[in-house]
Amino acid sequence: MRTTRILAAVLSAFEALVIVVVGLAIPLVPLTIVWVTHLDSGVEWGVYYRAAADIWLLGHGVHFTLTLDPAIASSLNLPGIDAPFLLSLAPAAFAVITFLMAMRLGRRTVEAEIRFVGPLSALVVFAAAALFLGLSSISPGAMPTLWRVFCLPTLIFLVGLLIGARGEIGRSGGRAEKVKVRLTLWTRTLSPQVRAWFHASLVGGASTVATVVAAAGVVTAILCVARFAPIVGLYEGLQTGPGGGAIITLGQMLFLPNIVIWVMSWLSGAGFAVGQGSWVSPSGADIGPLPALPIFGMIPEGQVLGGYIWLIIPVVATIICSRVVRGRLIRFVPRHESSRWLFATAIGMSIVAGVITVTLAWATSGSIGPGRMSHFGPTPWITMVWVVVETLVAAVIGLLTPGRATQSR
Repeated sequence: MRTTRILAAVLSAFEALVIVVVGLAIPLVPLTIVWVTHLDSGVEWGVYYRAAADIWLLGHGVHFTLTLDPAIASSLNLPGIDAPFLLSLAPAAFAVITFLMAMRLGRRTVEAEIRFVGPLSALVVFAAAALFLGLSSISPGAMPTLWRVFCLPTLIFLVGLLIGARGEIGRSGGRAEKVKVRLTLWTRTLSPQVRAWFHASLVGGASTVATVVAAAGVVTAILCVARFAPIVGLYEGLQTGPGGGAIITLGQMLFLPNIVIWVMSWLSGAGFAVGQGSWVSPSGADIGPLPALPIFGMIPEGQVLGGYIWLIIPVVATIICSRVVRGRLIRFVPRHESSRWLFATAIGMSIVAGVITVTLAWATSGSIGPGRMSHFGPTPWITMVWVVVETLVAAVIGLLTPGRATQSR
């Protein structure tokens, strides 16, 4: 039995290490290829390793204070670039990869009846690996925020691990099953109406945001096709060659989750910024000078066809999701109190949607430089206000409109 536990802990720890290596390899492999093809440049491989580690940490929410070499700063000719500045815009694809792989690991460890030994060893190894990357990548030019190195990558991994294990943890026996039984007994002390309200609010709000994010993904794909000519024009203007173009494309793909959330904020009406003082919303775009990155060719110029009519997407998504949860809710509430409970569910859905939205907006916005470059992405609280108001109004319409079941009852 002891040998089995040790083997399970080793296997889980190894898989956690693989998760770190896979994420690190995404920037490190192309950077290593660049190093091999430019050996005569005199730059050591350690510089490329530190850059890859910094990118991986940045993708997990770690902020960096950058100080550029005076020669590089003068060649860029940007205001404030010669002073230290904050780099905080995270390529969210790294966090998504870690989260999904941690979910898989959590599910597999519990299915294999490893219970606590496997997840605990995986968590310890992942935290140690993230800390090693943070400490080994420190340089005078790129100083990470150490408390974020200690907390955020491990927190993302832990949340994925717990969610992955959630579906199986109640059947694993032992202490985990006792915790689930106690939680179930506690929830049964609540009235059926409260339990139904909580379930409808949580499911309705979360499914609303998920539906709008899916719609934003579709809109992003359409924009890539519709704005293909400006994107290609920016590629040609960079003149980076095949290798440089491939690296730029990979870097932009790592920011694709960010772009989808920006489009979601745009669909909600809140819009997003592409530099301090600029704004992109359904009413139009006020854009100043931008870095010559092809991905910015997706942004429509001037007035957008339809304007705020695009808000119909989150409104319809909310109405559909509210109708779905309404059917289960009305079975648990008295008929003479149904309006009150339905209105309370609309409020609960709007709160859940607002919390999720502000978290997504906060995680996908940030700074890439000084001055004008200090704000990219949606403003979290503005996006949250738009989503809360839209969700509340649309959920009231969807929940309080009588359906066939109500009329027949």
